[in-house]
Order: sequence, then structure tokens, then C-alpha cells
Amino acid sequence: NVSVEKQLLALQDVNTRQNLEIRVLKYTISSFEKSICLIEEKLFKQGNELNKEKKCSSTQTENEQEADKDRIHALLTGTSELPVLRDEEKHVISEFCVNESLAETFLSEILEKIKVERGFMGHDLLQSLCRVYVGVCQQRGDSHKAHALAYRLPKE
Repeated sequence: NVSVEKQLLALQDVNTRQNLEIRVLKYTISSFEKSICLIEEKLFKQGNELNKEKKCSSTQTENEQEADKDRIHALLTGTSELPVLRDEEKHVISEFCVNESLAETFLSEILEKIKVERGFMGHDLLQSLCRVYVGVCQQRGDSHKAHALAYRLPKE
């Protein structure tokens, strides 16, 4: 009787842990689904904005219009090979590249923020920080640091 009771208690403990793991996984899946919906909405809005801009610029050449179509398609399908800097990111890069020591400090701070907060920050923020980091590296002619980030980021 005692061994049967121990086995039942052990099975209940395993069952409880498995149920907890299942709940955590369901919550994680739900969170990912919400994130995907938000990303799809953003992409849809950006695609509409790009289409509006395209309609307004009737002076574009045929090659420029084709490039815009490719960018919209890449944006909507997530197949863009080259990240595009936003205006705010370009501004930040130009501000910090004025002074060499300021740029170096800024790069160190970006790396530290990525290391410390990577698990908690949103995907968009992480991408933005990476784009700014690479942009500052490019302005300084320091492609090695940009390559190191690109190599190290997926490994961590």
C-alpha cells in the first residue's frame, strides 16, 4: 500500500509539473501569436503608406517604381536582405559620429544594452539598436565591429 501511495504521489507530482509546463507553453504561444498579429498590422500599414507615397510621386522613373515594388514586396513578405535605416536612426547616427570618443562610448552602451536587456526587449527595438550600431560602425569605417555583432548576436 505504501509503495502504491508513493507511486501515486509521484505521478501526481509529474502530472502537476507537466500541466504547469503546458500552461507556460500555451501562454508563450499566445504571446507569439499576438506579436505576429501586431507585426502583420504594422507591415500592412507600412505597405499602404509606401503605396500612397508611390502614387504621389508620378515623376519617378520606371526603374525607381520597380525598386519601390520590390521594397514593398520585401517588407510585406519579410524577405528584405538589407535593413533600411529609419530617419530617427539616421539622425542618431549622424549626431554620434561627430566625435570619435562619443561614438565609441555610444557603441559600447548599445552593446551593453543588448547584452543586458536582449531577453526582455522587443524585436523591433533590438533590430533598431543593431541598425544604429552597424550604421555608426560604417560611418567610422569600422566594419570589423559590425561583423562581430552580426556573428555574436545569434550565438548569444
